[in-house]
Amino acid sequence: METRRNQLFTEIQAHVSQMCRDFKLDEAMCEMLGGGVADFLAANFAGQTIYFPCDHYYKKSARNMAIYRKFNGTNIAELSIEFGMTESGIRKAIARVRKYLKSQKGTV
Repeated sequence: METRRNQLFTEIQAHVSQMCRDFKLDEAMCEMLGGGVADFLAANFAGQTIYFPCDHYYKKSARNMAIYRKFNGTNIAELSIEFGMTESGIRKAIARVRKYLKSQKGTV
């Protein structure tokens, strides 16, 4: 009888193993790490309902910071095309980063 693993665990195992290979680690070690992570999740979270957020805020914040770094004061139209946003959206992104940086200025 063929032993088959849940798709989530199979994909986690494959992804972790591939990441190890990308770091040029030993193939056997990569397979052990991938399996170990999948086994840990299965043993510690089996039967639970887990919600994975889409991480939208993190991605949006990273995008806004990239826009801010590329902004030179006169290139709103170019940034609009590059990021696939309206010029108004680009201005809002820049304003959000400025507000964030201003709030961080006084913190250590």
